[in-house]
Amino acid sequence: MAKIGILIISTGEKYHDYIRPMIVSARQYFLKGHDKHFLLWTDSKDLHGQDFTYKAEDVGMPWATLMRYHLFLQQEEKLKEYDYLFYVDCDMLFVDNVGDEVLSDGITATLHPGYAYHYDLNSQVMFDRPFEPNPESEAFVYWPKHYFCGGFQGGISKNYIEAMKSCKRSIDRDLDKDYIARWHD
Repeated sequence: MAKIGILIISTGEKYHDYIRPMIVSARQYFLKGHDKHFLLWTDSKDLHGQDFTYKAEDVGMPWATLMRYHLFLQQEEKLKEYDYLFYVDCDMLFVDNVGDEVLSDGITATLHPGYAYHYDLNSQVMFDRPFEPNPESEAFVYWPKHYFCGGFQGGISKNYIEAMKSCKRSIDRDLDKDYIARWHD
């Protein structure tokens, strides 16, 4: 049995109602049989039954998404207590079993459901996906085959914390140039 940290951000009143259903669905369907702990960053007064709550301001878009790694890394020592960490958008629901297949030996990434099949393998034509077009941005990727979403991601705690640090550094370098990537996660 692994110790799992599930990271959730819910800021802004319109997102508060999503917390409880997401947690209920995760308790029912996500990694059954493992020791799951919910870590919630929120400006809500209601604790929503999670294990740990951290104060977070409603900074709006794009900042709420863009700065998630900065927020999580403020609790880096706490995050190190877990075998695996998974970030889950608060407005998601688990609707069927998600098992040990997500327990990778490094980082777990999810193909974006809106773009997972937008690559024609026969003609090598890549259909329009929302990649960063600016080669000066840290988010720029040249001719990627897959587009991964930010709404569900994680992995072995040590690896995921290192990935968060790398993302934070890249975001900071873009912000130092007064630039925000086309997509923020």
